[in-house]
Amino acid sequence: MKKGFTLIELLVVVLIIGILAAIALPYYEKAVRKSRTAKTFTLMRSIKDAEERYFMANGRYTMNFEELDITIPNSCKISGRTAQCSWNGMPVQYGLSLANFSHPNFYAISARENGKPWLMWQWQLDRAAIKPGKRICFPQDTRGAEQCEEWGGVPCGVYGGWYPGVTKSYCLPD
Repeated sequence: MKKGFTLIELLVVVLIIGILAAIALPYYEKAVRKSRTAKTFTLMRSIKDAEERYFMANGRYTMNFEELDITIPNSCKISGRTAQCSWNGMPVQYGLSLANFSHPNFYAISARENGKPWLMWQWQLDRAAIKPGKRICFPQDTRGAEQCEEWGGVPCGVYGGWYPGVTKSYCLPD
């Protein structure tokens, strides 16, 4: 008597594995996005804290990463007020802003994914004229909106038109 599997049994096993993979893949992608976002927020917090220390010492914020007392990861390339970083293959650009639109006292740190941007973040510095100390999430598609909500963001639509392609904004908890 020969022992082995029939073609039907093998096809059923492959089908079951395929169904399980199809169910698990979206959760895996969401976990990877959340991990990348966590790294982005961690560096943003460090930059914000360095800006606040710089303000305490000099009475003003800086537009230059090189003036901040912060160690930027080696995967980042600094050029004045911007830092280009890479988190597990996702390029992220950080920027220091001192003025935006008609507000002279708009102080914020921003981060956005390069390439096909789907999400931007902004952290208002403590002396900002608009939402001091608050983090704001700007999704550019439904994936980004889901990410903002996962981080505990609540819609704060007032800021929806600040950037091209952004119609919603979410204020994140402290």
